[in-house]
Amino acid sequence: MHKILVLNDTVISKNFGCQLVSHSLRKTLNKHYPDSHIDYVPYNVKSINVNDSYDVVIVNGEGSFGHHTNLPDGFRKLIEPCSYFFNKGIPVHLVNCSIQIPLDVLQKYIQFLAKFETIGLREPISYLYLQRNTNLQNIRLYPDLGAAYFEEESTIKDLDFCVGFGAISKEHANLQPQIKTYFKVLNNLKEEGYSMKYLGFPGNPFSDGALAKKFLTDIEVEEETFKEYYHSVKRAKINLTGRHHGSVMSFAGKTPFMSFNSNMWKTEGDQFLYGPFDYFRFEDLNEDQLTSYCMYAYREFNNQSFLLEERYQELKPLFEGHIISTIGEFTDVVERGIVDIDEIFKQIQELSYLNLDKYGLSEKV
Repeated sequence: MHKILVLNDTVISKNFGCQLVSHSLRKTLNKHYPDSHIDYVPYNVKSINVNDSYDVVIVNGEGSFGHHTNLPDGFRKLIEPCSYFFNKGIPVHLVNCSIQIPLDVLQKYIQFLAKFETIGLREPISYLYLQRNTNLQNIRLYPDLGAAYFEEESTIKDLDFCVGFGAISKEHANLQPQIKTYFKVLNNLKEEGYSMKYLGFPGNPFSDGALAKKFLTDIEVEEETFKEYYHSVKRAKINLTGRHHGSVMSFAGKTPFMSFNSNMWKTEGDQFLYGPFDYFRFEDLNEDQLTSYCMYAYREFNNQSFLLEERYQELKPLFEGHIISTIGEFTDVVERGIVDIDEIFKQIQELSYLNLDKYGLSEKV
């Protein structure tokens, strides 16, 4: 019997995005590897027992290979087991990954990354980062695997806005004025007569729902499961989120999304891959400007919805790309001409707050 090992499985995480990806991983693996024996190793185990009985090893990347830190957990914890399988000649695939580490750190691990059969990136900026700074031939760009979980469906858009927060909450101590202003904007929109629902997300150091309850006056707060998140967001005309997987589930539910910066360059990358829709930097928000911006996005719903539908149909054949590519050659978003990486390089020059020099992504370099 064909045996598959999945490392860094996040199904037990409280984070909705981690749950979404791990459930989608199971769905797509069962589809493309029928009658196979699959072992899942959780992300939080202290040690990984390895043996050479596996035919394929799949590493669930997500954000484990880049959080601005010098040595993210993906490198620190997974180099040893991955190297074991490399040395045994067992194919190892890194899937659904974002990589954002300083350029000097990346250089130390290029040889390690080169040993993967494929490296599946889930947003274009990570792809651009590796393309411009390495000679890696194994990088591919596919939509986040979470997009493959929910089936395409027609929905009635009977809710004006879904809104939420994001991973930027990790920096809450330095963002108190902006956080107060942000929630004031949400209350303003409700007072203007828009129907709204706030979608919470388990997070660190606190959940998005817990934060919202301190500020919202007359807006329903929902924080149940990733499935409930999707079933709510698919009803909205606009979703306002700072979550990467909030954007992914918006796209899956065919809801245009406004987004703001996260703890990595994920949400910026989402705009390049799934949009572009509307985007702002949280640190720069202004009450009147953001209120007007949200109203503008709402008025543009029909145009944005048309754009989303076109992009959805372009990307739909690639939703399972991270897993299909572990079986054999499967052309990606770049090879199919859906995303122009050179154009993205030009456009990200406007995002100076990403410290592009640090990543070798500045035109000045």
